[in-house]
Amino acid sequence: MLGLTVALTLYWGWPIWRQHQLQIQQRQEIHNQVETLLKQHHPDGLWLLQALDKLPLKVRLDAKRSITRKKIDPVARYMPSPDLKEILLRFGTLIHESSHAYHFRAGLVEAVNQQRNVKETDSFLKLWLSPQETFFVDAGARFPAREIVKQIPKSAQTDRFKVYIDNPDVDLATQADGLSGLLDEWLAYYQGIRAEMALLNHAYSQRDQIPEAERQIWLDYASTMSDQYLAYYEFKLYILAYLAKAQSDYPGFYQSLLQDPELKRVLASANRAYLDLIPRYLAVRHHFVAGSSLDAKRYLKDLQVKEQRLKAEINKPAYQQLEKRFML
Repeated sequence: MLGLTVALTLYWGWPIWRQHQLQIQQRQEIHNQVETLLKQHHPDGLWLLQALDKLPLKVRLDAKRSITRKKIDPVARYMPSPDLKEILLRFGTLIHESSHAYHFRAGLVEAVNQQRNVKETDSFLKLWLSPQETFFVDAGARFPAREIVKQIPKSAQTDRFKVYIDNPDVDLATQADGLSGLLDEWLAYYQGIRAEMALLNHAYSQRDQIPEAERQIWLDYASTMSDQYLAYYEFKLYILAYLAKAQSDYPGFYQSLLQDPELKRVLASANRAYLDLIPRYLAVRHHFVAGSSLDAKRYLKDLQVKEQRLKAEINKPAYQQLEKRFML
């Protein structure tokens, strides 16, 4: 009887075990492909994933309090398939979302290391532009981003305005953490675009060396125009509008921001980094989209119109004064 039970268990359990093993193999294949792409084309992205993995999951605030985070695997979360086409399309998202996790988790560790008086609800950030250039920021959460809704005219309200600014979700970082949440998004979008740029450079400069079996996949990816670069103008506008709101309605808070050298350093550095990246990114994008369909060209033209509207708003005198104080 025991032998029959064992046999039945093996009979019914074998497919489940086999399916589990196949899933493990697939996850490993995805990790290997992503790691190879990062090593070859975007080593800073590999640094990010490794730095995130090395952060402690349990951070002790004092003798009685600690914060425990769940272990995360960004590759498993954002790369569901080993298919190269799918990996390329999600490559920027992987680095963008991993940057979010790093900003907050590394920020908490840094705050404790600096012996700050940390509360469970605090959001310290360790923002990164490169492995050699990081910033520790505590901009506070004096007011949520939705308080700047009326400052953004209809002409400058793109899709991200509804997602990050005109959004009642109190747990959203831009609402719960105010300026810190806006900074977090601005730099995460930069990292996502930079990751895209790494792949575009490969598709453009080494297109003759790409294996024939992969070449069309890379060309299709490069010809798929993205609106990610608009985030530079969108979040620059939101940050300037937030500073303007602080200046008019929260003068004490504004003065603390004005006297924060690290805040100015990260704003100026991020602005410069974007200004260096965007023209190169668009030049490569335009190269591939130029030979694409009429729909792609129309989409590109629509993005250019949105870009000009955002620029026009940013260039208003009040914002230009704030840009000089905080970003230049």
